[in-house]
Amino acid sequence: MKPLKEMTAEELTRVLEVLEATRPEDFALRLALCLELDRADAGEEVRWGGPREAARV
Repeated sequence: MKPLKEMTAEELTRVLEVLEATRPEDFALRLALCLELDRADAGEEVRWGGPREAARV
């Protein structure tokens, strides 16, 4: 697994989906992933020029 800051929004979304399916009680990790997903989305928005939906917490 690569470091969070190197993951794309798509990769982070897949990790978040697996976490929700396997460890839904791990709120701290889910929150950290959502925040990182928001950061990745912001970077991709700048790169691609379109808004993306915010991560669900």
